[in-house]
Amino acid sequence: MTRTTLLGYADEIQVGLLGQVRRRWGRCGVRIRQRIQRTRKYRSLFVAVEVGTGRIWYCWLASMKGEEFCGVVRGIEQAGILDALVWDGAPGHRDERVGRIGVPLIALPPYSPELNPAERLFEAIRAEIEGEVYADLDAKCARVTAILARWDAHPEQVRTLVGWHWILDALEQLPE
Repeated sequence: MTRTTLLGYADEIQVGLLGQVRRRWGRCGVRIRQRIQRTRKYRSLFVAVEVGTGRIWYCWLASMKGEEFCGVVRGIEQAGILDALVWDGAPGHRDERVGRIGVPLIALPPYSPELNPAERLFEAIRAEIEGEVYADLDAKCARVTAILARWDAHPEQVRTLVGWHWILDALEQLPE
């Protein structure tokens, strides 16, 4: 790996209709009531972020199984988007078919989501979408897609969010 290697930090999140109560501001002494949904429908979102440039790539997945990740990694390879992927050890990531595709895959240590910049994107997504009731799963996914499109149009904001100094310093120390 060199400084010019496009290294994508990748992970996935399940976006669903099972709502969560989020903190909200309100008038002092007035109790805030939040409606939540109880429907258990989910769709998986794959996101890869390049911390140096702030570019993001994302796609919706039908499941989090190995064959789905084969398609994603094959698409990354064919498009020449990223030179390598850094992600956790989820079962779908460890599928042997994914490893044979050709894109170098770098595994994060177990139980270390704080090392993956993609998790910061997910925190920001959750802050914007949770605490609201959506008509259906497609409406919630459309909202997430709009958020990601907004960030994709402003990579400097993404870089500010995910460009931790220690990651950028480590990337700068790679050989030319």
